[in-house]
Amino acid sequence: MTTGPLNPLSWFGKNRSKVLPLEYFIELYAGYYDLKRKYGLPWPQGLGEAGPGKCIFPATAFMDIGN
Repeated sequence: MTTGPLNPLSWFGKNRSKVLPLEYFIELYAGYYDLKRKYGLPWPQGLGEAGPGKCIFPATAFMDIGN
C-alpha cells in the first residue's frame, strides 16, 4: 500500500488521472484496518510501533490508522 506511480492498465491510468483522489486512500486503508481487526492479523514487523502519529517511514503511513 504505497503511493507509487500509477499503473497505466488500472482504471486511474486508463482515465489519465494524474493524482489519486484522497478518498481512494481512505477507503484502501480503512478496508485494510477492518480486515486486520476482523481476522486478528498482527501489524507488519520491523516498521515501528503502530498508532496515530507514529509513522516512521513514508511508506508506512497506513500504520497510523490504529493499533
